[in-house]
Amino acid sequence: MPNVVVDMVATIVYAMAVFEGEHSQMSKRHFIALADALRAEKPQPNWNPNKLAQWELDVKAVANVCAASNSAFKRDRWMDYVNGLCGPNGGAL
Repeated sequence: MPNVVVDMVATIVYAMAVFEGEHSQMSKRHFIALADALRAEKPQPNWNPNKLAQWELDVKAVANVCAASNSAFKRDRWMDYVNGLCGPNGGAL
């Protein structure tokens, strides 16, 4: 079950998109903002393994919200960015 906090963050960002007049569609900057928040909360290797497992579930839950919000969402690129494998636009770090 996804973390309640992540659901709340996704709901808030989605509401921002609606409020800003973006026709209920999250944009790239919303996706990057969510990814940055998740990156900042990624558990360190020496933390409890359950914390990392929950974080990974949270990341997948947020990716699902992003994909449902915008058909142009690039899940693989976004996941790579969240995991520190590329920059926010998919390029090298």
